[in-house]
Amino acid sequence: MPRLDGTIAESLCHGAAQAPDRTTTVNDRVSDIRQDLENLSEQLAELAIDVLREAVDEGATSRPPLEKQLTQARRAVEKAVRALDGA
Repeated sequence: MPRLDGTIAESLCHGAAQAPDRTTTVNDRVSDIRQDLENLSEQLAELAIDVLREAVDEGATSRPPLEKQLTQARRAVEKAVRALDGA
């Protein structure tokens, strides 16, 4: 991992303290990403329900593998949303 020399490290530290607008922008971006993830989670849930409906219509008696994958992906996205709650 490359090391930062004193000048770069100092400017990064001082720059963060002097630029509250940058922090607000970063917080806004994190909030936007969190919202995007929540929307993605909803889309995955809806798609999983569609897959289940289709399987029932076709007479399936067990959960389709695709529905299981979509549910797993939705749970992972929800975990990412929770990880950003404190950000």
